[in-house]
Amino acid sequence: MDITIRQAIRFLFVSGLVTANTLAYSGAMLDTYSLSRWEGFYTGVYLGGGWDHTRLVTDAGMVSGIPIPSYFTSVADINSVNLAGSGKITPSSFAGGVYAGNNVLVNRYLVGLVVDLGYLGLEHSLNSGAVSLPSIPAINYTLTTSMKTNWLFTTRANFGYIYHDWLYPYITGGVAVTNLSVSNSYQETSQPGTVFTSSNGINRAGWTIGGGIQVPIKKNLFLNAEYLYVEFPSLGTTSIVNCSNSLCSSPLTTSYDLNLNLLKLGLNYRFIG
Repeated sequence: MDITIRQAIRFLFVSGLVTANTLAYSGAMLDTYSLSRWEGFYTGVYLGGGWDHTRLVTDAGMVSGIPIPSYFTSVADINSVNLAGSGKITPSSFAGGVYAGNNVLVNRYLVGLVVDLGYLGLEHSLNSGAVSLPSIPAINYTLTTSMKTNWLFTTRANFGYIYHDWLYPYITGGVAVTNLSVSNSYQETSQPGTVFTSSNGINRAGWTIGGGIQVPIKKNLFLNAEYLYVEFPSLGTTSIVNCSNSLCSSPLTTSYDLNLNLLKLGLNYRFIG
């Protein structure tokens, strides 16, 4: 992962927490924030970033002669391809978007629903470089596997307790949706100019859970800092590696699990009197 981006995300998040707490405390000293200000509809924008720690996994199938012989004719070849196309990746990206929600106050407990949509440009690839086939060292292959996503949508329930009329820590959880793409590409010196490739990109639904803190800084303006863990089911894609005469073939499947960590700082406007 790009450590610079990750450090910037954390710095932004921590700085926002400090700023929000300072402004909220100062505002509370100058004005009395009534509990009723937490109720009702609000809309806002957020900025932050996300990162992932998981693996791209490639499977070149098994050696078989029924009904069609395998392209990869030895276990050593299959293991080599599996290793070349698999590995831990740590993509990271800045994030930004819009959100809207509504809260209902019960004593000092606040229950709400929030939806958000924003940019999240996670992208990473593994490239094997030239690798010799164990069974035929004179033949080299190159394998590239990759993942990509560029937006994130969530709809969540929030639940928390308001302290001193101006501090609202909360937990949140719900449904997440993104467009996730996975691809692979295989080339070999025995078949120059031939590329076996596959790509699969679909809207994928998952789940999210997290928490945050929200504070008022003006009558209608509120700051919030939030962490979300987001998980999506595995997505795979399969290309077919064929002999030049099409009398042998092997599946080449690459799959990816997106397990996202997301930090966000938001500023929202509440429609209160």
